[in-house]
Amino acid sequence: MTDELLMQSIQNGEVKDLGILYEKYKKALFSYFIQLHQSVFVAEDLVQNVFERILKYKDQFKGDGNLRSWIYQIARNVSADHFRKEKKHRSDEISGQLQVTTDQPNPYQGWNGVIEKDIYIRRLLNSRRTK
Repeated sequence: MTDELLMQSIQNGEVKDLGILYEKYKKALFSYFIQLHQSVFVAEDLVQNVFERILKYKDQFKGDGNLRSWIYQIARNVSADHFRKEKKHRSDEISGQLQVTTDQPNPYQGWNGVIEKDIYIRRLLNSRRTK
């Protein structure tokens, strides 16, 4: 059975056929994610996410293109989403680390200027280094 026929079967409610696609593509997708993310755990999770999305968006595959290409487009999107979440998580961690209490009031409270905020953050970091 071709990939396109398997997908048509999945679209018609034969979810068990997703297992056949999984067995066919899991190793290649795992290798793809390992190259991008350098983590076995992340790669395993992302492979699962790809197949969850295949099932979720199964009706969006129209059959006029190559299923492999469609699966790898989903994989690219899953990877991009992971990088965005990872970046936001890192940014939140850094923001949490920069919330320093000092004896000095924030002279730039309410200011929207980027330069002023940058100067204030640098002063906070410098005051933390000297303590």
